[in-house]
Amino acid sequence: MNNYWETSVSSKLSYIFSPSAIIDLLAILPGYRPLRILRVFLIFRLFKLLRYSQSTQMFLGVLSSKRFELTTLAFLMSFLIFIASTAIYMFENQNVGSQISDLYDAFYL
Repeated sequence: MNNYWETSVSSKLSYIFSPSAIIDLLAILPGYRPLRILRVFLIFRLFKLLRYSQSTQMFLGVLSSKRFELTTLAFLMSFLIFIASTAIYMFENQNVGSQISDLYDAFYL
């Protein structure tokens, strides 16, 4: 039991003094009202974004490699929304208590 406690405490202490934890601390300290003078450290929030740069590059690579499929999907969805909105306008505009008065309302709906 004592060994478990020592390993858990040592792992938490190693994280506390890691560069990532220090950057996190410096990024959130300016939000604490009595320490408003530390607003200079807001720049450290940019360093937190660097953690995700490899994932962002991979995501952008997937988007660029699937550009044709995504463009086709966008055109198909735009066409489908246009047809559905036109149908809603044609059927609902004729009703007496309808809240759809023009095609823009049908697109919004």
